[in-house]
Amino acid sequence: LRKTVCLKIDNHLNLQDIYSLKTKKKLLKAKKNGIKISKLSSLQDIKLFSKLYFATMKKKQANLAYFFHKDYFKLMFKYFKNNILIYLAYKNNELCGGLIGFKYENFVHVHLSANNNLGLKYGSAYLLREKIISDNFFHGITIHFGGGLTNDPQDSLLRFKMNFSNQSIDYY
Repeated sequence: LRKTVCLKIDNHLNLQDIYSLKTKKKLLKAKKNGIKISKLSSLQDIKLFSKLYFATMKKKQANLAYFFHKDYFKLMFKYFKNNILIYLAYKNNELCGGLIGFKYENFVHVHLSANNNLGLKYGSAYLLREKIISDNFFHGITIHFGGGLTNDPQDSLLRFKMNFSNQSIDYY
């Protein structure tokens, strides 16, 4: 159906060589402006993320398919507790972004992410992805970022994700 972005980590890959110049600038801006990322693991953390996620989808006027049932996040945590990765971004103790992923053996999948206006202003989405990459930067790991909202190669979400890798795989 479409291309998706992945990052296959091998011994020859240097973490700093992954990012585009634009991404390096956004990461520097986020760090300079005090965005802090926390890796968390409680049900309360996933509830915080879900509120941010639904607010983001509402703001973007997303397709109804992105508005999961209210129990989705609770059940995700219940059934995948040992494999879930929860990252939340804060600016001055205010939640401004979040990312949920899954890790199983040598595969990490970025499942959902969300940012409010504060997060968008200071680049929390960039810092969240840098954190999931750096936490899982081991030989043999593949990190899957997903694709765009459409199968258009110029899809803005796909292009954003390509800031973190120029490697792609097909999604069927």
